[in-house]
Amino acid sequence: MARIDTTPVTIMEAITARLIDQITALNPATCFVSRPNQQFEMSAGGIFTTIWIDSGQFDQGQLDGGMATVTASVSVTVHTPIMLDQTGHDTQFLSDASRGVLSLGHDAIKALTLHDLTVDDDEILREPMRPTGFNTPDRTSDELGDWTITFDAMFDWDLTA
Repeated sequence: MARIDTTPVTIMEAITARLIDQITALNPATCFVSRPNQQFEMSAGGIFTTIWIDSGQFDQGQLDGGMATVTASVSVTVHTPIMLDQTGHDTQFLSDASRGVLSLGHDAIKALTLHDLTVDDDEILREPMRPTGFNTPDRTSDELGDWTITFDAMFDWDLTA
């Protein structure tokens, strides 16, 4: 197992693969790379998770012709259509064991925290992933709610590709 340079696309693909592997409710149709805050269409009762690189910072001391060290902020957003609560209440929206946003987010945090992503048995991060923050769980429409957790991912961006 070696540590190799990579790209942001590979980072997002590896996070997607890790979440699908670790969370039984997810599969390639329900865990994918997508910009946040889009309008999503989904089947009734379906949950899904999106992954996106929000921003990053280049380490000015770690730049050369072949790679640049980056610490990127990666968002993992869990989406749920759960509508089991009475008006003005959000208990099930937050904590339903299989569809609540805090329950789904917990699974994502557990799957990624202190995990070093790999591709073909090679490590692609300089340090294991670390959660850095989250937003307020919210309903984005009358039918869909979400919660976003952010993680730091430090990697060497392959500039030779």
